[in-house]
Amino acid sequence: MSGAARRRATIRTRLTLTYAGLFAGAGAAMIGLLYVFMKYVPVYGETLEGPGTKNGEPVLRPSFSGAMEPESLTLRPDCSAPPESGGFLDAAEGVLRRLTSSGDTATAAMCTSPTGSVTSFEVSTKEDFLHALLMFSAVALLVLLVIAVILGWFVAGRMLSPLQRITTTARGIAGSTLHERIALDGPKDEIRELADTFDAMLERLDGAFQAQRRFAANASHELRTPLAGMRTVLQVALAAPQAYRLEDLGPKLLALNRRSTEITEALLTLARAEHGAVAQEDVELDAVARDVCAQAVAQAERAEVSLTVSGRAGRLRGDPVLLRQLVVNLVDNGIRHNRPGGTVAVRVAGREGGGALLVVRNSGRRLSRTDVERALEPFHRLDTRQADRPDRPAGHGLGLAIVASIVRAHGGTLRAEPPADGGLEIEVALPGVVA
Repeated sequence: MSGAARRRATIRTRLTLTYAGLFAGAGAAMIGLLYVFMKYVPVYGETLEGPGTKNGEPVLRPSFSGAMEPESLTLRPDCSAPPESGGFLDAAEGVLRRLTSSGDTATAAMCTSPTGSVTSFEVSTKEDFLHALLMFSAVALLVLLVIAVILGWFVAGRMLSPLQRITTTARGIAGSTLHERIALDGPKDEIRELADTFDAMLERLDGAFQAQRRFAANASHELRTPLAGMRTVLQVALAAPQAYRLEDLGPKLLALNRRSTEITEALLTLARAEHGAVAQEDVELDAVARDVCAQAVAQAERAEVSLTVSGRAGRLRGDPVLLRQLVVNLVDNGIRHNRPGGTVAVRVAGREGGGALLVVRNSGRRLSRTDVERALEPFHRLDTRQADRPDRPAGHGLGLAIVASIVRAHGGTLRAEPPADGGLEIEVALPGVVA
């Protein structure tokens, strides 16, 4: 069997067939119930196919009741109509007679003319009536079924047209870029909700791909800079080996290599925070903060910055390595982007319902809200080093981006605000358990 033959029918065809099948089933059930009802109801009205006549005049009023078993009978009995009846026989007057034919029973009215001529008339039986009812109902059901199929096909096409639009847009996006949107209008139904969800997904994917492109470009640039510096130093030393000593080349190459290592480790940490599984271990955030600050005292003294830590918090569940890196980056950022005589205050507190709150505030020059938002992007550096301290090493622009990724990985929230007197305040709220 070919692939085309094995292909399933379209949704439109299946909807039409389902609608037609349900309609046919309901119609057949209705006809069956009606047939059974008419067959087994004990009393019902019968009508004559042709009324009896007497010398061309009607002699039988077609209004009588009874059970007609034979399919049809043509009766020629003798009967007389009473004079007061006006020449008519009335079933209500009890002038009906039950006859037997081939073992079946029929009820009929009879009469003869005064001259003795016999008037014949035909009475429809129960089977004739039921057969006619069944045939008429079947024809009517067939006609209505054809109409239902046509209407079902049309209605299914109208209802599925938004899905076709979604499919067309998705196919176009697959072959080009993520800039297109469905932008489906119309009533707020399930299909509109699907289209809006698809647009929101495209928006997130587009943003993620754009961020990935920027990240790849910036990472390549940052890694290329120290590697190019090492190559330059080596080329110069090889060009004039007698002019350089190992004692002069060693520190330069070591500094460039250290910077490459720092960038690589930062990239690995960022990748782990964004894509790796978060470990679930008990972490005392206040103990982590005190340990990190104790190790950063020497760095703070060299930068002439006062470093303090305060507060207590309960335990939370998370990745101890990533949470420690979060505190390290915030403290390092506060010391690095500060001024001589400035301060870095680290405060830890518990949260209602579990979890912990970490606030790191440092002094420094005034920042705009745009500067703060851009500082959370990878490889964006804030030029907050003082002019009188050009020897202070510059960062690689990944510290706060890693912090934001670690917070997202733990299901927390991050708030960064520039205080009115300068510097930066970052508040991290972490839940008790990572979802």
